[in-house]
Amino acid sequence: MTSRKSDPPIVTDAQSRSRRGALGVHGFRRHVTAVTLAVGALFAGGALIDLFLLWGFQRAAANPSWEFFAIASTIEGLPRLILGIALAIVALYLAGSTFLLAYRFLGATLVALGLAGLALAGIEAMDFFALRSAVPPEQQSALLSVAVKTVALGALEAAVLIPAGWRCFRRPA
Repeated sequence: MTSRKSDPPIVTDAQSRSRRGALGVHGFRRHVTAVTLAVGALFAGGALIDLFLLWGFQRAAANPSWEFFAIASTIEGLPRLILGIALAIVALYLAGSTFLLAYRFLGATLVALGLAGLALAGIEAMDFFALRSAVPPEQQSALLSVAVKTVALGALEAAVLIPAGWRCFRRPA
């Protein structure tokens, strides 16, 4: 049977597979690793810039109220930093890296962030008790909800990050 010039060419399954897999498994993994590492750096960099601006430049306005809301903002911003570190760990794993020092550094960083979350949660609880008498009664429920949310998030970060970071530190793969 003859085909006309206007008919589309017939593509066999083997030809379509060869086009889709032109990168191959290793090429695809290399691209995914690069994108994962770039997105992780974006999240971690953005979180670090946010923390630097909060604690570096606004420190002159330090008072108990500022400290209370700065700690709340810090604990709420930590998940972006944690996501960046987690994506860096995934990128190392996808690349097939056996560089144990990188895994241990990232694992130790996760453990440190978990301990920092726990410490900040404790400071936030103390700040709440120091501020509750200075806040008008109509604003105390808002202060309480911020304090409870911050303490719960700090405790959750500690409960998740310390074991996960320790596992990454001890046995990365």
